[in-house]
Amino acid sequence: MSRRDPRQGLTLFVVLLAGYLAVLSGRECLRHEGPPAFVVSSPHGIWIDLGDGFPVQGAQQIFDALLPAGAKKLTIDFDGFAMITDELLRRPLESGERLDILPEERDKRCLRRSWMTAAQRIALGIPLHPDRMKVADWECLPGIGPGLAQRIEANRQKNGDFGPFENLQRVKGIGAKRLAAVKEFF
Repeated sequence: MSRRDPRQGLTLFVVLLAGYLAVLSGRECLRHEGPPAFVVSSPHGIWIDLGDGFPVQGAQQIFDALLPAGAKKLTIDFDGFAMITDELLRRPLESGERLDILPEERDKRCLRRSWMTAAQRIALGIPLHPDRMKVADWECLPGIGPGLAQRIEANRQKNGDFGPFENLQRVKGIGAKRLAAVKEFF
């Protein structure tokens, strides 16, 4: 009859306890509200969101072109770009933009350029800009509720763009501590 080493039982207990704690902490992360808990790194290329009018919709990364026509490569067998007569095709894309192709007339289409939501940009690791955010975007940031989000937007409408991130302090309720809490997203 062989004797078991008591250290084997202790090792097994520690491994099982660590696994149990990992499962519990993973479940707690899933309950967390606010910005996504992951970031997709994109050292090369830019992220855009293909929206209405595209046969394949959603966030796409473009590596080889910075003009909207470069998005054509992402949409196989799509002639929508051929019907667009728009100056917006000539302006370079920026990471975090959303493109929609809208019907305008019989043989023309219009390209609408806007911004992804803040939650999408945070998940993709795209820095936010205080002048490109809506009330719903502000609300997804930690420590900013509906009331403060409304005050931020009202201040921007009344006093103009914020410019540098630090100018957000002109809004009542935003001080150095709150700025520090959200700075990583800008």
